[in-house]
Amino acid sequence: MDRYFYNFLQALSDCDTRLRVGFAYRLAQKYGLERCLAACKDLCDALDSDTDELFGTDDECLREITREAIAKFGARNMYAAFLYLSGNTEATDLHLQAHRFTAERAMQEINEILKHE
Repeated sequence: MDRYFYNFLQALSDCDTRLRVGFAYRLAQKYGLERCLAACKDLCDALDSDTDELFGTDDECLREITREAIAKFGARNMYAAFLYLSGNTEATDLHLQAHRFTAERAMQEINEILKHE
């Protein structure tokens, strides 16, 4: 598995993505892949629901920044990394495609807002 993991890392062009996958690999070694998959999936699900339990702050702006820009997209990338490590490349590809679609849609919405200002 280490050889395949190394090849996967080398294929990634984005340095930040490489770091996330490397971090996912270390966590999977420490806690076990199944536990990491379940925990990261739960986090993604919680972030996709409109719960405030994860953030514990009354600052709406900070909560939105954390949720959309950092936690939500970071958690999705980590989940894709764990899917890859589990050998489920089809699910990895589908998950990343959905993630890219969501990010592109968000950028389009931001561009539309900026056009009207």
